[in-house]
Amino acid sequence: MQDEAARQATAWRLKNRHREESAFRYKGEWTHHFSPKWSLTANAAFATKYFPDITADVALRHYLKNDWEIGAHVGYRRVAAYTKRYEWNDEFFAGGTGDNGYLFTGWNESKTNLLTVGGELAKTIEVVRLNTKIDMHFFNSNFYYNAQIGAKYFPANDGKTNINAMASIGSATGNGRTGLCAARLFLSHQYYGGIGRPVYGQS
Repeated sequence: MQDEAARQATAWRLKNRHREESAFRYKGEWTHHFSPKWSLTANAAFATKYFPDITADVALRHYLKNDWEIGAHVGYRRVAAYTKRYEWNDEFFAGGTGDNGYLFTGWNESKTNLLTVGGELAKTIEVVRLNTKIDMHFFNSNFYYNAQIGAKYFPANDGKTNINAMASIGSATGNGRTGLCAARLFLSHQYYGGIGRPVYGQS
């Protein structure tokens, strides 16, 4: 009887796995140009699983002479944090100290807050855009950072097709060491579509 119940439970999980793994994320974004020199972008998102439960970002940008830009941003994430779970196994041979009697049985999930504060400097030279930025992250009473430089080349002059290269260095959250570097080079051709109504005026 127990074997049949286990078989049915396994069959139900396999049948409904796509439902269990389904996730939804709803996001809204608003951009306002206060003047030719200042703009503000704000967004918020809510998700069911896999993504942060709550996401909110605010970015302020100032346009300078000779195609220079500076920006500052702040972001909030309500994310999942995981800690290892151990249980004592009486049937396991513990050895001299008994430490080996604790067996890893899974992960405990909890919710925590991630706060990000950062700044950016960018320069456009005809069809090339250069930028550098630094982000500071505050997570579970710990501080992490990430510094990045990047370049975009727009060969088609359509504002969409671009070759994007970036390199970054920052703190490692996995083992506590710093100085991990990453670099990427890829071709991007983005397509946009949507429906909406423009809103004019101050708000």
